[in-house]
Amino acid sequence: MSSFSYRDLIKRLKKLGFTFFKQCRGSHELWKNLETGQLILVSKHSKNFKTKTISIIAKQLGFKSLKEFEQFK
Repeated sequence: MSSFSYRDLIKRLKKLGFTFFKQCRGSHELWKNLETGQLILVSKHSKNFKTKTISIIAKQLGFKSLKEFEQFK
């Protein structure tokens, strides 16, 4: 499985219609899809995300599997 950086994740969120909504506590950001109203909480850090974290985000976004999310570009 490939690793995801903050930048990779944000690129995908933007393609799915998400925009930055607001800065939350610490290094967390809230991203919002203006069409659906869906919110996603993302931790902004320089290291790659753990596979489990990306898997949870992918499911929140409606992807059936992590592999499907990895293939979305």
